[in-house]
Amino acid sequence: MFLENALNRTALMINEIAGGTIHEIIDAYPVKYVPESIRVRCEKINKILGTKLVKKDMFEVLERLGMSVVDKGDVFFVCPPAYRRDIQTENDIAEEIARFFGYDRIQITIPKGPLSSGLLNEKTKYINRVRDVIKKSGFTEVINYSFMSPSSLDMISIPKTDRRRNTIGIRNPLRQEESLLRTTLIPALLENFKYNLDRGQKDIRFFEISRVFQDIREPLPLEELRLGGLYYKERVPSLWGEDVKGFFVTKGALESMFLEFKMHEFAFSPSSEPFLHQGQSADVYIAGYRLGFIGVIGSEIVEHLDIKRHNPEIIIFEINLDLFCSLISESIQYVPIPKYPSVERDIALVVDENIPASEIQNIIKTFTSELIEAVSVFDVYRGKHIPKGKKSLAFNIVYRSHDRTLRDDEVERVHTSLVDFVLKRTGGQLRG
Repeated sequence: MFLENALNRTALMINEIAGGTIHEIIDAYPVKYVPESIRVRCEKINKILGTKLVKKDMFEVLERLGMSVVDKGDVFFVCPPAYRRDIQTENDIAEEIARFFGYDRIQITIPKGPLSSGLLNEKTKYINRVRDVIKKSGFTEVINYSFMSPSSLDMISIPKTDRRRNTIGIRNPLRQEESLLRTTLIPALLENFKYNLDRGQKDIRFFEISRVFQDIREPLPLEELRLGGLYYKERVPSLWGEDVKGFFVTKGALESMFLEFKMHEFAFSPSSEPFLHQGQSADVYIAGYRLGFIGVIGSEIVEHLDIKRHNPEIIIFEINLDLFCSLISESIQYVPIPKYPSVERDIALVVDENIPASEIQNIIKTFTSELIEAVSVFDVYRGKHIPKGKKSLAFNIVYRSHDRTLRDDEVERVHTSLVDFVLKRTGGQLRG
C-alpha cells in the first residue's frame, strides 16, 4: 500500500514537471511476500520486560504499529507488516512493546536466579584429588589443545578398525596439524616430551586431565574425561644406586591413586595396544572394568619420533576418569585392627610364559579358606635353571585368624592344600 502510494505520487510529479506519460502499473517480482504470523504469550512478554501489562494494552501498541493481531485465548498471533521483516520472534514483539510503551515506565527490578553454593560436586572433588595424588608422585600437569593431526593416529599405529579412528573434523582449523578433535591424549603428550627432551630435560614426568571426543553418528559426539601421563628418566651416573624401572614407578603412581580412593580390587593384565612394547605393558582393570592402559612405548614409535637417545624407556598411560569416578564407593567400611598375629608363607611356581601373575593371584583368591588375608607377587625370574618358554613367579600369602592365634601345623595344612590347588589349575610345578 505504501509503495503503491509512493509510485503514484512519483508518476504524477513526472507528468506535471517533465511532461511524462503515465501508463498502467506493472507489478512484477520473483517471490511474492507472504507474511508469517508470530505466536506470542502474554505472560512471556511480561516475564521478559518485567511488566504487568494486560493483553488489551499489548494489542493497542501492536495495532498502532501496523501489525494485525488475532486473539486465541492463552496465546495470540501477530502478523508484522511487509516492511518490518526484522520482527521474527517473540522477543522482537517484546522489544516493540517496550519501545512504544516507554522504557522509563518499566520499573527497575532485581533479577532472580539460582546461585551456586560455592561447594564443588562430588565428581569435581574426585578429579581434584586425582590431580593432587599424581602431582605428589612427581608429575607436572600440562594443558594441550583438544586438536590433533590426521597423521597422529598413524604415528602411534592405531588400526583402521579401532574406535579411536572415529574422529570429528573441524570446519575451519587454524592449520592442518590441528584439523581433528583428538580421540586420545597420547600424541599431544609425546609432542610435549619431544619438545622438552630437545631442550635438554632428562627427567620428564607429565600428566594431563582433559576430554577426548569420538564420532558416534549422533548430533553430539561422545565425550570422555581422560587422565594421560608420560614418564621418562635418562640413566645417568648417580651417587645413590637407584635401579627401579620407570614402568614400576609409573605403575606405583596409578596404584597410589587407586588406594587414595580405597579401591583395592585393581589388576594389571597384558595389553594388546599396538603402540606399546609387548611384555612391558598392561591394561588396567578395577572390579572387572577396563580403565585404560600403561606401558613402554614401542621401538617403532620411538624411531618415528626421531629421538637421539640410545633405547630410551618412555612410559605412557591413559585412564578413563568418567568410568573411574563411577566406580568410587560413596561409603567407606572400616574393620578393626587385627588382635591376633599373621603367618606368612611363600610359593615359587614355574609356569608357562603366557600365564600372567594376576591370573594366578585370582586363582589363589578363589581357594576356599577364611584364613587367607592377602596375596602379593614379589619375584619374577627367567633364566638359568628355568626351561625356555617358562618363568618363575613367587607369591607371598598372609594367613590370619580373627578369633585365635594360628598354629604352625594348621597353617601348613592349609598352605599345602593351596599349593596343590594352584598347581592343578595352572599346570605348573614348584620351583626347587
